[in-house]
Amino acid sequence: MRQVLSFIPQRFGSVLTIFCLFTMASGAWLGMMDLILQHPGYARREWIAGLIVGQAAVTLAALYLRKPGWLRPLALAGCLAIVALALRALVGVITGANFEGYILLISLALLAQAGLTLLILLGRGRRMVRRAEVPR
Repeated sequence: MRQVLSFIPQRFGSVLTIFCLFTMASGAWLGMMDLILQHPGYARREWIAGLIVGQAAVTLAALYLRKPGWLRPLALAGCLAIVALALRALVGVITGANFEGYILLISLALLAQAGLTLLILLGRGRRMVRRAEVPR
């Protein structure tokens, strides 16, 4: 398992970047549409859109900054919120009266982003720990 996790960060970092950019753009679009349309309950949906954009930004920062520090644990913890949000939206789309294809796509992208974030950042953490243990 350790070998697989050490392989993933090098190979799938660009895939995670693409998912993060897609979900960031999707969250910004959702937020903009809610601001323009202002349907009842739009303020709550603005928080959701902000969560989507924020999690993508934190993940990208943890992925590309040399010393991510507290961003790495924050990105890993944020995956739980993103997974919960995506699963709730996915169930709502599947069981709801109105099928919204864009919500289905965004939900699936959020699940993929969360899974890749966990694999990549956990793999990087193990690799960093191994480097620290090697005597010089």
